[in-house]
Amino acid sequence: MTNAHNALNKQNWSDAKFYYQEAQKEKKSVEARTALDQLVYAIRADKSANKGDWQDALDWYHTAKVVDGAVDLVNENIDVAVRKVKTSRASSEAKVSSSKAASVASSKAASASIAASQSKAASEAAASSRKAAELSSSVAASVSRSSAAQSISEAFKSSKSASDSATDSSVSDSSDTSSSDASSIPASSSSERQMDSADVAAARAELIAKGYNVQDLPASELQAAMNQVIDSHGGMTLEDIAKQHKW
Repeated sequence: MTNAHNALNKQNWSDAKFYYQEAQKEKKSVEARTALDQLVYAIRADKSANKGDWQDALDWYHTAKVVDGAVDLVNENIDVAVRKVKTSRASSEAKVSSSKAASVASSKAASASIAASQSKAASEAAASSRKAAELSSSVAASVSRSSAAQSISEAFKSSKSASDSATDSSVSDSSDTSSSDASSIPASSSSERQMDSADVAAARAELIAKGYNVQDLPASELQAAMNQVIDSHGGMTLEDIAKQHKW
């Protein structure tokens, strides 16, 4: 019986069962018989605890304690085992809770990373759109400058043609009149030729497009330059004059 008691104090139910059975062979007793009934349930409880079935283990220990005539020493050690089971259950539940918290934190971190990636992608897309818009605007401005330059060129051609025609007409009229009459009519001066404001604006735009600083240049100076171009009969361009004046 002494060995059985020692085994009970260590909550070693299987050894206690063995020693009680040996004691029963030598001399039957109520303690040994009742303890053996309790140990059947205690052993089941221990197996459940080893599997992590905490509530099942507690239920089996409770059943062991309420056996009729339960042995005090057995019950005392069952109480010790119950406290161990409850401690193990609390530790296991804490680990599960910690694992869940870590999982939630990881999920939130992943969501934040995805959100950051999406935000970065949206920002890059917006930047690309702005660059595309700037490029489109630049192309449109270049086309506009090219069109303006072409219009100016056409305007100069038209003005030159008109000037040449006027000169030819003047020469023809002079040949039909007397020399005295010719001397009495004042010659037309290029400085008196007036330019249309649209032509002046077109000339200014052409020079600006070519990089000349003529934004604030008086219209009279531009008119004079245009008259020089017309009077040169193709010998000079507006840009040649701009270079001479260092505009």
